[in-house]
Amino acid sequence: MEPTKATLAFGGNGHFLDLNGPFGPMPDGVTVEFWARGHDLMPKYNSVFAAERAGGVRVLNIHLGWVDGGIYWDAGGIGPNGDNQYDRIVKQATSAEYKGSWVHWAFTKDVAKGEMSIYHNGALWHHEGGKTVPISDAVIARVADSPSGAHGWNGWLAEFRLWDRARTAAEIGAAMNKRLTGSEPGLVALWPLDRIEPDGVTRDLVGQHPAAVHGAPLSDHQPPAALPASPESSVPDPDPLRKTDMAKKKSAQNKAVEVSTAENPATEVHPVATESSFDNPSTPTPESPDGSIPAGHDQLDPSTGVADAMPAATNITKPRGIDMDEPELTTLVYKAFYALSYHAMKGMMDGAKAARGAGDDAASPPTRANENVTTEAAEGEVVVKAGRHN
Repeated sequence: MEPTKATLAFGGNGHFLDLNGPFGPMPDGVTVEFWARGHDLMPKYNSVFAAERAGGVRVLNIHLGWVDGGIYWDAGGIGPNGDNQYDRIVKQATSAEYKGSWVHWAFTKDVAKGEMSIYHNGALWHHEGGKTVPISDAVIARVADSPSGAHGWNGWLAEFRLWDRARTAAEIGAAMNKRLTGSEPGLVALWPLDRIEPDGVTRDLVGQHPAAVHGAPLSDHQPPAALPASPESSVPDPDPLRKTDMAKKKSAQNKAVEVSTAENPATEVHPVATESSFDNPSTPTPESPDGSIPAGHDQLDPSTGVADAMPAATNITKPRGIDMDEPELTTLVYKAFYALSYHAMKGMMDGAKAARGAGDDAASPPTRANENVTTEAAEGEVVVKAGRHN
C-alpha cells in the first residue's frame, strides 16, 4: 500500500475540527503538541487549539501567532475559589517562527511543579513558574478555531497529539519526528490529520475522540519532511470532483475578469471566488487574547489588524447543467449584458430615426440628430467589443 502524504488545510473561520468530547480533568498536567505551517495571512486573531467547560469557561487555549505576533499558552479552568481562572504564558515571536515552514510545537503544564513551557522544534523556547491552577474537564474542544467560531487559524497541521501529563524535553524531542500508534501511555488523543473518512471525520488513533471536519479540505500540501508518511492506503477524497477540477481551480486562484473599453482605458476588476482554502479569508471579530472585544473596532484585515474597506470577492453560483469555470461564466454574463444593452440602444435609436422620417436625402450633410445616432452606434460597438474580453 502506498503511504499517505497529505495534510488538512485550514482557511480561517469556518475551517476547524470539532473534537469529540468531553475530556476529563487532568490533575497532573497536560501536553498539546503538533506540527504546524502557518499561512501568509498570519498573524491574526486565532486559536489553533481551544477547550472550554460549559458556559464558555476557558480550560486550554493556544494563540499561534496572535495579531500582535505573540504565542499565547493558557491552561486552567476553575480556580481555588470556584471561579474561572487559568494560567498564561506568552512570548513574542518572529514571523519565521510560526509561518512559511513546518515547525513542531509542544505546550506543557506541570500542575504539581507549577511550570508551563513552550517547545519549538524540540528545544525549550519559553518557560515560566508559579502556574498552579488545576486543569478542569472540558465539554467542547476545537482545532484551528475557538468554540465561539471567531478565531479561525490559517495554515496546515499534522500529527496533533493530546497527553494527560507534562512531557519532558527528552520525550518531546525523541517522538516529534515519528508517527505514533495511539497505544502510548498517557496519550489521550492522536489525530494524524492525513485523511478524511467517508462519514466526514478524521480519525483519532487512540479511538475515543474522532474529530468532525468542518470546511477544511484534504490538501496535497506535503507534511514535514522529518515526519514519516502515514502507513495507510490512499486517502479518500471527500469531493469526487476535486481531482478532475484541480488544474482549473489552481489557474483560477486570485485571477479577475477585467472589462475595459478603448475610449476609457481604466480597468474595472471583478474578483472571482474560488474553492481554495485561502482565497476568501474570513474577517474575524477583533478580540483581545482573553476574548474581550476592544471598543471602536468593526472589521479588521486578518493579516494587519487595520480596518479593511475592500469589498469581499463576489461569490458566483453556477446554474445547474452549465459546465464551466467561474471566469468563463462571468465572461459569458458580461457578454450577454453588453449585447443586450447594445441592441436595446440600437432599437431606441432606430425608432427615433423612423419617427423623424427616414426619407432624408442620404447625400445631404448629416444633421445633428444623425450625428447623435452615429455616435451612439459607435459607442454600442465599443460596448459589444468589451463584452468579448476573455
